[in-house]
Amino acid sequence: MGLARPVLVEKSPKSGPSNEFYLIGFHGSHEWEIDPLELLQAYSQEGIVCYFSALAHLELTTQVPVHHHIAIPTRKPHNMSKETAEPVTPMNTSGETTIRSKLGTHIFTYEGIPYYSTKRAINSIPGIKERIFSQWSTIRMTTVEQTLLDTLQYPYHCGGPEVVFEAWHRAQYRYEEKDLLEDLKTIGLPPLIRRLGAIYKLFCYVPSEPLGAFLNEKRSEFFKQVEIPPIPILRGLTFSQLDPDWNVLVP
Repeated sequence: MGLARPVLVEKSPKSGPSNEFYLIGFHGSHEWEIDPLELLQAYSQEGIVCYFSALAHLELTTQVPVHHHIAIPTRKPHNMSKETAEPVTPMNTSGETTIRSKLGTHIFTYEGIPYYSTKRAINSIPGIKERIFSQWSTIRMTTVEQTLLDTLQYPYHCGGPEVVFEAWHRAQYRYEEKDLLEDLKTIGLPPLIRRLGAIYKLFCYVPSEPLGAFLNEKRSEFFKQVEIPPIPILRGLTFSQLDPDWNVLVP
């Protein structure tokens, strides 16, 4: 009767809940345009659309996503007080296979674009918002503030340094610093705090009083330590210039 039509995806043997999709109903049987976010949410209803997928939907980048992500929340608390042991990769790397292997679990490919899932501790992703995507679907997605913080810790997932720096430039007047601060406090990750301080300095942004006071307080705490090694402004990448205020390597 034409009430259902399969969505043809290239399945991955490692994929989770389901990698078979159908459009149901009169609208579904005639609608050939399928948004990537709907596929992601159909794959995992409890999942959270994030990284490059969120940046594109929130119009924080002009780049077309070359991959999509959904995060599967776990209740296991994250323990990330120190920088995790991720190998540093030069910005001009050509190791496409190595980069793709860091992106998470490949769940399927649709129209040539790979889709990935990744597990994230629920307390490391406090900024989540349900968005009415259409009259047929609601999407769980990271907020603008959470998405911006994610770019500093997961630059590969977000499309690389060009996309990340574009996002911070485009988002200058589009996020709430109080919400950014609350997310930052909840995550409680010192390298992330240092990266945020460095990105504000890099873009000559002046934080509001609550955020500015928090960053100054944390910077004083960090530098009371005997030794605080430098970290890159984007996790997993290398840069040549040192920001001495945060001991962060920047472009």
